[in-house]
Amino acid sequence: MTPQASVRVENLTSALPVPEMWGAFTVNSTEGNRLEVLGWALGAKAEVERIEVLAKDVVVASTEPSLTRKELAEQFPDRESARNCGFRIEIEAQGKGKSTLQLRAVLEDEITVPMGQISVVAPARRWGNVLRRT
Repeated sequence: MTPQASVRVENLTSALPVPEMWGAFTVNSTEGNRLEVLGWALGAKAEVERIEVLAKDVVVASTEPSLTRKELAEQFPDRESARNCGFRIEIEAQGKGKSTLQLRAVLEDEITVPMGQISVVAPARRWGNVLRRT
């Protein structure tokens, strides 16, 4: 049996920092149809409520910043939320072919801040990976 191809990242573009917030993100791993994004987001004045991933203007994944970032707590000692401003989002491709995923932060005042985008190619599924013999 041939191993299943993984989602392939073609391009990652960050729009950060911006006046409303600081942050960064990267694709941590790809395996099969899954993509893991790690990053951090810290609002300049308003707190970050959640990070969203959109595909074709539809939210496909969302998470609250909650991962510990000790180095950011030290860099921004006046911001209590800096300690836990990290995030991890896992996304699973539902189709095949090219897609552009948009990342954005939603601040506590419901203002959305574009963080950047990830261009990916999801592999075609092969019948051999779908059918299993018992």
